[in-house]
Amino acid sequence: MEFREFIDRSLQNSKEEDSKKNSHKEILQGYTIANQPIPQIDKAYITFNSKDGSSFSLNKSLLSRHILLLGGIGVGKTNTFNHLLRDLFGKDIEEVKDNVTVIFDTKGDFFKEFYSPGDIVIANGKEYENTTCYWNVFEDIKAAGDEESQELMCREIAKALFSDRKSASQPFFSNAAADIFAKTLIHFLRTQKRFDEEGHNTNVLNNYELIKFLQQASVQHFIKMCKKYPDFKGTLSYFGDGSSNQALGVFGELNSMLNDYFIGVFAKKAPVGREFSMRNSIRKKGNQKIFIEYDLTVGETLTPMYRLLIDLALKEALGRSHSAGDVYMIIDEFKLLPKLQHIDDALNFGRSLGIKVVAGIQNITQLYDIYGESRGAVIASGFSNLFAFKTIDAESRDYVSKVFGKNYYSMSYFNSAGEFVDENREGHSVEDWELMDLGIGRAVVGLANYRPFYFSFEEYISSREG
Repeated sequence: MEFREFIDRSLQNSKEEDSKKNSHKEILQGYTIANQPIPQIDKAYITFNSKDGSSFSLNKSLLSRHILLLGGIGVGKTNTFNHLLRDLFGKDIEEVKDNVTVIFDTKGDFFKEFYSPGDIVIANGKEYENTTCYWNVFEDIKAAGDEESQELMCREIAKALFSDRKSASQPFFSNAAADIFAKTLIHFLRTQKRFDEEGHNTNVLNNYELIKFLQQASVQHFIKMCKKYPDFKGTLSYFGDGSSNQALGVFGELNSMLNDYFIGVFAKKAPVGREFSMRNSIRKKGNQKIFIEYDLTVGETLTPMYRLLIDLALKEALGRSHSAGDVYMIIDEFKLLPKLQHIDDALNFGRSLGIKVVAGIQNITQLYDIYGESRGAVIASGFSNLFAFKTIDAESRDYVSKVFGKNYYSMSYFNSAGEFVDENREGHSVEDWELMDLGIGRAVVGLANYRPFYFSFEEYISSREG
């Protein structure tokens, strides 16, 4: 391009930009987020304050529609969680005595800020030695009710623990190992029942005794166990003579699961007063806080255990015939709890049962990757309240724009030739560039049945610093 031509084009572009700066935009249909007021909510329960002195509130009805905090790292999601939890835990005890809050804490921030003596924490690591409780799988099984329901629960737990271990080409080994694990759980329940009936002062229903048996028993022990119960006979086909490649593969899969998942607080016998059942804790209520601390030292290895605990909490809350207090589910990083079995029902049907889910996620693609695009979209739509912080992920910005819908507007201006131009265009109520322009702590807040608005959350100042 010749230098003169370059200068001419630059001048022309400059004129066009100047003309558009003096343009007039008129919304013909829909709305734009610019200058949208903060809605006034009746019966406020949780209130967020802004850096500029304004505020907005959520009532219990809005909280029951769940909240998704969407945004990249360091944009203000944890800050917003802290404000919500401080307000929630600061209520008068009579107001929250029937509540229970389950917190999946990926960085330990919420434990440091909100833990109080008497709260429940499930955590590995030396810093938690004097506070952690010890999950007992049998307590959650017994909470299912009668003998038939307990045995169904054994199978459900076994299926959950092996769900990520299936090979598409060789599903037999994980399926067989899951069946043996479920049968062993049932065997322990029946053995304890016999001990109790015979007056033995022995309790084998804890994780320590279970793991010891599974890791030390020979194939002959398992064969003997299965021959003892008529409904276990089908399991005998897994063993053969105990030395076949099939038997070795099945027990290898079983031992691999035990070595990966039943470690630390999930494998030890609980000290007196520190045994934990998720389902019983949800039933107990009493404004109980339950912290599930993500163990960074083992990364995603323990994910199936965390997921199982959250699913047990959701299952218990969904099993109520009516709302007997609120169950808050606080999930800092949603992607670290993949494939929750009961999350769809919690989001779509939990409203009348007091379930309130607040989850954070870095981008919408994480949901699609975990659940598939179709189910991921259904789960995302279950969060009727959206706090959209800045994200560099284009698909997430596109998702937010689509959530708040399109608008149609007229754009009038004089072009570079001095001619008046009037164009009708299609846009979005929240545009891509508006999401990219968000600063730290600033979000587009969309509450169920209200138009979205800008809000800059004030910085959370810890009450425990110093």
